[in-house]
Amino acid sequence: MLAFLTMSGAETISLTYLMNLKFRYPRQQYTKNMRRQGWIGRYIQAEKYADSTIRIYAFHPQANMAKCLMKKAKGNIPAAIEAAKKAISKSYSTEKKKLGKLGYD
Repeated sequence: MLAFLTMSGAETISLTYLMNLKFRYPRQQYTKNMRRQGWIGRYIQAEKYADSTIRIYAFHPQANMAKCLMKKAKGNIPAAIEAAKKAISKSYSTEKKKLGKLGYD
């Protein structure tokens, strides 16, 4: 049942059950693998939403900051920096103010 939920796009529901099983059977590899699949599904979906938002407005602050965090998690630091620059380039933010105080334009 859990595999069906995960594969049909209901990762959130399957994760609820899997987190319960995590406490009942902490060393069971099957539930660990299914949790991994569930979280990857949510990550991929979040990245798709960020990309579609950025296609509509290239300098969307929240979408670009999310993209920055995703690229950083993947180890792609140059892409993370570019996304962070886009996130703060067209809007006011406290981070932008801090960069200005450091002499960064």
